[in-house]
Amino acid sequence: MNAFDTSILDFLNRLSQRWHWFDKGVVLLSGTDLLKGGLFMAALWWLWFRTDQDDTEDRRSYLIAAIPVTIVAVVATRVVAHVLPFRDRPMFTSGYHFVLPYGAEGIVLDSWSSFPSDNAVLFFALATSLWFVSRRIGVLAALYATFAVCLPRVYLGEHWPTDILAGAAIGVGLGWLGARERVRTFISRPALLVLDREPGWFYAAFFLLTYQTATLFENTRDVAHFALHTLKDLL
Repeated sequence: MNAFDTSILDFLNRLSQRWHWFDKGVVLLSGTDLLKGGLFMAALWWLWFRTDQDDTEDRRSYLIAAIPVTIVAVVATRVVAHVLPFRDRPMFTSGYHFVLPYGAEGIVLDSWSSFPSDNAVLFFALATSLWFVSRRIGVLAALYATFAVCLPRVYLGEHWPTDILAGAAIGVGLGWLGARERVRTFISRPALLVLDREPGWFYAAFFLLTYQTATLFENTRDVAHFALHTLKDLL
């Protein structure tokens, strides 16, 4: 714990258990994929099919690159979390008397290190990628990621503010890297060729990737977890 983290969390925690409807609303906002990744993917698809601009291929190359960037972001976050010393979440920190908001009792994250925030990494990587396509959408996405995705997780005691700041910095950095011309071209050129020759296959695959991104790759993680444990049992 440090003074920066505790001062912000102490301020937010004063609101905990004051209004039942408010706490439940924050829990709903934090745990509903539709209100997080769903809206981000809707923005991506809207930008994909815009017809009021002539830079279709260049614009779509940014959007194609955005998805692998988010996958790298999630993997990088998990690697960093495992390499760095384990950090308890505020709700589980011994000696810190966190008042758990109504409805947050069912959140089970005690086995995961809180630093850095994978939600912050993912959504700020997406916001940065969208910014290169539309400044207005990118700014709105960053604001939404801050106040509707990350702040609720601090309020619920799932993350310290520095977890969010570190995750946001990683996400912005990876989003910027993915938008560099060499990286973006390397990622998007094969996909654009498939789009030109086999649009059905492309859109089927792109839909699945954006769907998994919208749900924070939860199903992909479940499948990978099952496959890993099954392989261990067989060996």
